[in-house]
Amino acid sequence: MIRSRIEGRFWSQENGRTGLSRDETGVVRLNGEGKPLDVRTLQTRRWSSEDGNGRPGAEDVTHYAVAGEVAGAESQRYDPATGKTVTERNSASVPRLAFDAHRLLAAARSGRTDARLEGEATIGGHRTYRLVIANLDGESAVPGIEDRTELYVDTTTYEAVEYRTSSKGRAQIAGRQGPAFTSETTQRVLSWQQLPDTPANRRLLQLRGPLEP
Repeated sequence: MIRSRIEGRFWSQENGRTGLSRDETGVVRLNGEGKPLDVRTLQTRRWSSEDGNGRPGAEDVTHYAVAGEVAGAESQRYDPATGKTVTERNSASVPRLAFDAHRLLAAARSGRTDARLEGEATIGGHRTYRLVIANLDGESAVPGIEDRTELYVDTTTYEAVEYRTSSKGRAQIAGRQGPAFTSETTQRVLSWQQLPDTPANRRLLQLRGPLEP
């Protein structure tokens, strides 16, 4: 279980500057190979830079029929703004990269292509390894857009401390070059726990909907 604060900053020629922040709790159950069996993400509070008003966020839950496979998975999303829960089959929420820090650090150290180790940095008082993540999903980069993803991993505990993504460029719209934009998102890990697989902890992975405190 990871509790974190996520902050997004966006700018475009059309809309100017905007921002969105949220507090988030994520719970993931993994099999022995580190593949997800269940994922639950709860946005406990979200607010925009425009009004500064906090409001309840959405809740997402995925149960995998086969660990890590989208086929057969079932996802549910509860939106407090509408009071409705939407269920989709053969659809899955993927755990955030913060849950994959151990594997990605091992990949970087071994020279595999999904992560690259670029020195160290001090983040929030933590001495961390800086990992640059590239093409994790195997897809090529979008023409005209530069992307960068960094994951900062504590050098002692090997747990994620911070995760950053940034994009900039001009997207192609209907075959034409769109307006310039930049986008930055930072996830700061506030706390993490490794929980035993018990009936009580499995209940943390169930959709709570409007009953969530």
